[in-house]
Amino acid sequence: MFAKFSETLGGLQLPLRVVVKGGPTLDLAAEPRVTLQINDLELLQEMQHPTLDKLGEAYIDQRLEIQGNIMDVIEVADRLSKGLIGDQPSPPVERTEHDRKMDAEAISYHYDLSNEFYELWLDPQMVYSCGYFRSPEDSLAAAQTQKLDHLCRKLRLKPGERLLDVGCGWGGTGPACSEVLRRPCAWHHPEQGAARVGTGAHRGGGADRSGHPGAA
Repeated sequence: MFAKFSETLGGLQLPLRVVVKGGPTLDLAAEPRVTLQINDLELLQEMQHPTLDKLGEAYIDQRLEIQGNIMDVIEVADRLSKGLIGDQPSPPVERTEHDRKMDAEAISYHYDLSNEFYELWLDPQMVYSCGYFRSPEDSLAAAQTQKLDHLCRKLRLKPGERLLDVGCGWGGTGPACSEVLRRPCAWHHPEQGAARVGTGAHRGGGADRSGHPGAA
C-alpha cells in the first residue's frame, strides 16, 4: 500500500515528508518543510484521491499529524490536493439532516472541555473570539480588552440601556459593557445551573469564569 502511495506522490515535488507511524518515511523534496505523520494505515488508500476536506477531517480525528509552519502546511495541502485531482470539482458531500440531538452532540464534542484546557491558550478573561491588536507588541490580554472596548463603542451603548448577549461564553463582554451601561451584568449557564453577577471585571482581570464558549 505504501509503495503505491509513494508512486502516486513521487512526481509532485512537494516540500513534504510523509512518515508512517512505526513504518517507512518518504521525502518528496530534498528539504521538506512539512512533516505529515500517518497514524492510520487505511488513510494511505484514501490519500490516493485527497481533498482539503479529507485532510482536515483526518487531522481532527487524529488519523494524521502535521508538523511545520502553518503557511507551509496550507501551501502543501493545497498543492497536494490540486496535484492529485487537478481542477476537477470534488464530488458532492453527503449531508445528514440535522436534529436537536445531533447538534447537541456536535456542540458537546467541541466545547464540553475543561476550563484548564481553554486557559492554556485564551487570555485571563477567557474571551473566546478574536482580539484587537493595535500593534505587534500588544499582548493577548491587551488585545482582548481593546476588542471589548471597541465593541462597546461600535454598539454606541448609553447609560441605562440593556444588552442581551446570547452565547456569552465566560461572560467577558458583560463586565465590559456594564461599565458603559452603569448596570450590573449577569450570565447564566443553564446546564451547569451556574449564574454569575459582576461589574467591570474586565478592567481588573478578575472575572469569574463559568460555562463554555457555547453558553447562553
